[in-house]
Amino acid sequence: MNEEESEIELRPFDPREHVEIVKAAKRIHQLVMFKKWCAGDEVVSSNTHGSIISACSDIDKFLSANPAALKNIKTYQQESVKYWNVAHNTVDQVMLFPICPRNEMKNDEATLAMQHMMEELGMLYETDRGNLRLSKLANRRLIFQYGDVLSIKKWYDLQFYILRKMTHIGREDYVAMIMSSYKRFIKIHDYLHENIHRVQAIYKLFYGGFIQAVQALLGSRRIKMDPTKGSWKEHKLIVRKMYYALERLRIELFLKRGGAENSDGDLWIIQERYKTFCLNLEQSRCSISRMCAIFMKVIQNWLICEESISIGDWAVLEVYGCDWIDFWASTGKHQYLLESKRRMEALYSLSWMDLEYHRMGRFPRLNSGRKLMTMDNLCETQVHFEKRMAKNPNFPTVIKRSRHIQAGERCRREMFGMQYKQKKEPSLANDVNKIYELFKLVGVFQSPDDSSELGDNTFWKRVIVETNKSKTPVEWHRRKQDVMVSPKEAKVLEVIWDKTVLRPSMENDKKKDDYISASDDDSSIGDINSISSVISVGTVDDMVEEQVRDMSDMMGMLNSVDANIEATSKDLSDESVFAASKAIANREDPEIDEEEAKDDILKKL
Repeated sequence: MNEEESEIELRPFDPREHVEIVKAAKRIHQLVMFKKWCAGDEVVSSNTHGSIISACSDIDKFLSANPAALKNIKTYQQESVKYWNVAHNTVDQVMLFPICPRNEMKNDEATLAMQHMMEELGMLYETDRGNLRLSKLANRRLIFQYGDVLSIKKWYDLQFYILRKMTHIGREDYVAMIMSSYKRFIKIHDYLHENIHRVQAIYKLFYGGFIQAVQALLGSRRIKMDPTKGSWKEHKLIVRKMYYALERLRIELFLKRGGAENSDGDLWIIQERYKTFCLNLEQSRCSISRMCAIFMKVIQNWLICEESISIGDWAVLEVYGCDWIDFWASTGKHQYLLESKRRMEALYSLSWMDLEYHRMGRFPRLNSGRKLMTMDNLCETQVHFEKRMAKNPNFPTVIKRSRHIQAGERCRREMFGMQYKQKKEPSLANDVNKIYELFKLVGVFQSPDDSSELGDNTFWKRVIVETNKSKTPVEWHRRKQDVMVSPKEAKVLEVIWDKTVLRPSMENDKKKDDYISASDDDSSIGDINSISSVISVGTVDDMVEEQVRDMSDMMGMLNSVDANIEATSKDLSDESVFAASKAIANREDPEIDEEEAKDDILKKL
């Protein structure tokens, strides 16, 4: 050992310290991205505050003087994992076992599935007489078993069902053999399903009045309070957009308040100040800013967990697996609360060597150059392969063919190549800008020191805006339009139903359209009008003119028209009708009933 190596201080690795460095790297990356956003948008750069311009200039100078600093920050987490695990880039070999035709949610069939798994793994073997015996090396092996919460919970419950038979005469030897093999299984619920339920808990806390208002703003569909019931991708994407918009607002306020002054652009000093600023917002007197700051904290933790899976950072996932216990309790996730405690007991009761073995082989890599995945994600991939097999009415034949799933999938890839599907969100920047403007109008992070109340309609009242009657509604292609009444249909309505020839449903729909009124207020957002699915009152004049033209053509073709129809046509040709329609279009609408308007918007979504 040379002199330089002898001066290195050796100390135990602290996972929480590693998590704090990862979060610091994320904060620095966000500051750099904010600088790029200010420089790339001409409108933003022209209206940027002087302190923000000065801070961005200092950061540019710092990055120019330290060109490798930003690269080291971006790659810190990945390089750390590679340093811990020398086999990080190795492609893993996976053995897919055949299908077990048992329902694991039933106790008796779950016992048979457990026995089948023990035989496949070599923990038990079958004698010539058909009896089961314990393998010689069973007590020296450890089997790490991964799955979702329900599967792991069922395996824990099987222990009590089996132990009850210990007292039966003649069964104690068989039960002891099964339990000896059972104890060598380390049962752990994995992170794919855990991250899914994290999003579910986030929606349970923040959906009503907050996420739902942004959903109405963007006109997003297939989003509900339970992310497992709609489009999973849409549920994740909308909270990401909200996080990006809030992050932009928070950094903007931080730099306006001089957070980067006297730092010479040193990113580490700026991010330490930014960390303190974020903690102060989480304890702000303004309830709106405090709620948004806590929402960002939860979303950031979830995003770090998702990114850590593809990198293979076991330390971050273990820390957050422990820290989310109170979150599971507060959102009523009692099964995840119980299984998180069991996972901690299972992992930290292992010897240091077994725990290190578990951590290094925690995430498989199926292909060179691709990202890592969790074990339960690997199980879902196998299920996907099984669903693509050739159908056969004979189930034993399907089970027999399932032994060759992996070989068939590899042959398909070698023959046809890998099929990558890269889908980009084309409206990501536009949607983030819309959400950013909405939060800015609400006053998020604008006055964190002032006391304010957070109500049910704090965000909704900015989403339910009025339509300018003097202008054509924006994003017309995204709005449902009423079909115009043809002359033939108008005659039928006149003769049979005594309806006006203009728009049969106009009188009934007018009550629903009252909240879409004229407004030139700067607080309105024009693009939000796409959430409405009715025509504004400002289009009544055009409709009247078109209907009158159709009626005049019809009158010229039909000479033997009834006297009632002629009287109706004279009334329609009278200028008083146009005057009345203009008066309706130009009159002031009543005040918006926020609850009624909100219910109407949700029905259309």
